[in-house]
Amino acid sequence: MSGQPGWLHVAKKDLQDSARSKLLLGVIGVLLVLSVVLSAVPYLVGDTGSDGAEFAAALFQTPIGIFLPVLAAMIGYMAIVQERESGSIRVLLGLPLRRSDVVVGKVIGRSIVIVGALLVTGLIGTVLMFALYGSVEWQQMAAFGILGGVLSVVYVAVAIAVSASVSSRGKAMGLIVAILLVLVYAYQYLVLGLVRIVEGSWTLENVPDYALLLLSLDPNVAGSRAAGYLFSADIGDPLEGVAGESAQLPFYAEQWTAFPVIVLWIVVPLAIGYYRFGKADL
Repeated sequence: MSGQPGWLHVAKKDLQDSARSKLLLGVIGVLLVLSVVLSAVPYLVGDTGSDGAEFAAALFQTPIGIFLPVLAAMIGYMAIVQERESGSIRVLLGLPLRRSDVVVGKVIGRSIVIVGALLVTGLIGTVLMFALYGSVEWQQMAAFGILGGVLSVVYVAVAIAVSASVSSRGKAMGLIVAILLVLVYAYQYLVLGLVRIVEGSWTLENVPDYALLLLSLDPNVAGSRAAGYLFSADIGDPLEGVAGESAQLPFYAEQWTAFPVIVLWIVVPLAIGYYRFGKADL
């Protein structure tokens, strides 16, 4: 290992393995093609001005926003459990590596893969939009880059935490699918369902403070809020709409709280995964 940190050795190995994964490269390629094709739609229908550029930026982000958590989870959920099942984890730990090196290295390596793919996609899309429309919604694209990068790292961390926590690929897949269904598709509806039960009404406006707290803990909402806070972009603050136009957000739901929420979504799952991995009999 030439004196390099153990986690760096694991991260480099993960990057090399990912570069050889035809399935991963294929999925990233499809995502890139979809994003680029959609960004050209306004041009194809004759909308080549600034409105077309703004619409193109929104269309460009659509497939990435939908599939990015799934792609990040797909990259991460097999990271450790596959090596446990194959027995190669014993070889890896036979090197002067700690189990924490394995977890940290896997997170860094696989986060670099998906964030790198996101950056390449964003760069190609930006060049294409400038060529087609003569302008680019720089602020919107920058906010998109921050949002995509944050969600990539969060979902990779969650997936690797799952991978470290279980002993079989079947368990890892079942658990990560359940987590994705809740966080990506059901979380906000569950919160609104709670409001319906407690308050007797179902509304997207003027929700009570406890619902604002729960909504602020959604990693997808936190990512959007962080991007809007940094760039004052058009995406704004999703919680302002549900709090009511004249309502002031409680301190625990203010926009800056998105940053500690993101940190918690990375650190807490990894701490749980590392604890279970550390206790596992390999």
